[in-house]
Amino acid sequence: MKVYLINLDRRPDRLAEMTERLNALGLEFERISAVDAKAAKFLWQVSWWKAVIYDHMRLPLRGHIACYLSHRVVWADMLAKKIPQALILEDDAEPIDWDASIASIRLEDFQLDMLRLEGFDLISCIDYGFDGQSKTIIGRAAVNEMSFGTAAYLMTNEGAKKCYGLGKFWFNFDHFELWVQVVGLSTAVLRPAMFRQSMSASDIQKAPEKNY
Repeated sequence: MKVYLINLDRRPDRLAEMTERLNALGLEFERISAVDAKAAKFLWQVSWWKAVIYDHMRLPLRGHIACYLSHRVVWADMLAKKIPQALILEDDAEPIDWDASIASIRLEDFQLDMLRLEGFDLISCIDYGFDGQSKTIIGRAAVNEMSFGTAAYLMTNEGAKKCYGLGKFWFNFDHFELWVQVVGLSTAVLRPAMFRQSMSASDIQKAPEKNY
């Protein structure tokens, strides 16, 4: 399975940590240089971004855009190289309970575009009409329910195509609403989770709010 690691150039320490973890499982990976929200060149990359997002009715933060654009680089590579499925990790993804069996998961066998491997839930007052169904994947439940986070997920080429075709986004990229309501992904979250995002703030998203 193709593995991508999104890593900021200014965080070689995290690259070293993730390299050690992936090597221990015999998983080769391709490093993707993250779009840095603190970099001067970032300004031209968001010059076209002027629409509010719906979850807070405000402009998305500079860090949120950088995160989205970083993942978009991965999707573009998947499409260009016709990669059927990939494991996509951010450099602050902390393993909880994972092993090499992750490489045996084939999302197409479960009619999924995306499987989220990170456990992060928020309370929502919106009824999304969840069907309550779950699938069993490598001995765990893959549940059709709301969760958030992009630190670790599996995605098919078809899922990457749907996401890449979005262009701009109307919810923060790590929100369930974007994946399901806007992009139309068939998605689930693995329970128990394999990863969690580092308790320290994401360096990709930790950036000045005023930047446009």
